[in-house]
Amino acid sequence: MVGARAIGFMVGVTLAPIFHESSTAAAGEPLWRDLLPPIDSTYCSSTPSSISSPRTAPQRLSDALATNTHERCGLAGASLAEHSGSAGVSVYADKTEFLQGVDSALRQVDLEDLQPGAYAQTTSRGVEIYGFIQPFAAVTVESDAQAHLENFGVRGSSPTALNAGLDFGIRLPRPVSAVGFFLRSEGCLDPPAPFNWRLLDAAGNEVAEGSVVLDEGCPGTPQVVYFGLRSSAAFSSAEFHRFGFVFRVDDLAFPAPDIDFGTVPGERVVADFDGLVAPSATPFESGGLSFLGNAQVWDQLFGLNHAQAFQGMGTEPNFLLTNLDVTATGGFQADGIEMLLLSACGEAAAVNVETLDDQGKQQDYISAGLDGGGGPALFQLSRLRPFYGIRMRGAESGALCNLAIDDLALIRTRLYADDFEDRWPHSPNH
Repeated sequence: MVGARAIGFMVGVTLAPIFHESSTAAAGEPLWRDLLPPIDSTYCSSTPSSISSPRTAPQRLSDALATNTHERCGLAGASLAEHSGSAGVSVYADKTEFLQGVDSALRQVDLEDLQPGAYAQTTSRGVEIYGFIQPFAAVTVESDAQAHLENFGVRGSSPTALNAGLDFGIRLPRPVSAVGFFLRSEGCLDPPAPFNWRLLDAAGNEVAEGSVVLDEGCPGTPQVVYFGLRSSAAFSSAEFHRFGFVFRVDDLAFPAPDIDFGTVPGERVVADFDGLVAPSATPFESGGLSFLGNAQVWDQLFGLNHAQAFQGMGTEPNFLLTNLDVTATGGFQADGIEMLLLSACGEAAAVNVETLDDQGKQQDYISAGLDGGGGPALFQLSRLRPFYGIRMRGAESGALCNLAIDDLALIRTRLYADDFEDRWPHSPNH
């Protein structure tokens, strides 16, 4: 791909924000917000105003989206945190800002490997989770898709979440410098109670402690917020508590400095979607990769052809819409990912990628950032643990936005004990 650019860990996308589509869209035209689950009234404070589609085909994608209005159900901000200890600590109330502050990809723990029930201590993806305030030193794992939707909207990973009660702690397999997660309280206090945190080293010595008042939209129905914390000193455990109402958390996240935002020379298998009839729905194959989920192949977006939508980047004429759920597998081990992205968020966003093993089970759950400007994004991740496939939903920025993808490549930079070279003897070596 030529012309796309990457800026550090945040890659550029210039799009006007669009979260809701007109019900009068032309027949057969793809919708950015296809297949979005219904959002509970506690998730958004109001409904969007009426929307009209463009009367004529615009020349740029941003022009096509500019005629649409939206209600942004965003993450609330947080007040300045107070803390003590030798370490400097920054607190974030937005996941994309947290990604920028951490300046690396995030490795996330979605709790989906846990069985429902109450635990004094349990372990998910290598992270120990426990309760610590007596006499009810326990946490509860809940797995209910409808309850998850009511509590978190489209944020987090359905159906499992952690009911922390009033407190929870995490113990990590190795020291980290940051931690983040989504949080939703069952109610509001007036005045609000501070959310307290404490960081500990491997020997149990305190690194730092502090508190912050989260802006959850109180008084009224509390909203989902993001809590991110970055420390100048590494820590091995973190403990959180707040007196008042029970709170739930999902998608525990930690820096993944072992992952690079860029690719290195290697053999790649590329799905360009151009050999398919548009529109096409899954299942289908392209370039040796197999696709499942809600994804569709299109050659137009809001009346724009590929060249107009992707600004001359990528291979024409087709592209893929994730429709908030797509799985791509190749039947071989890879350790890198590259694709051209268009996000409907119109601002800085997070893109979550699950890597899968040969049984289709989650191996890693990675989050990386997209910048809010600069054109279509060349999204690259390398030095990943070897995987057989990936799963993606959409771009995450307050709401979950659809993604358009072209030239999706699974890349291998090393030799593995399989027959890859026999099956793809002419795979281009970049």
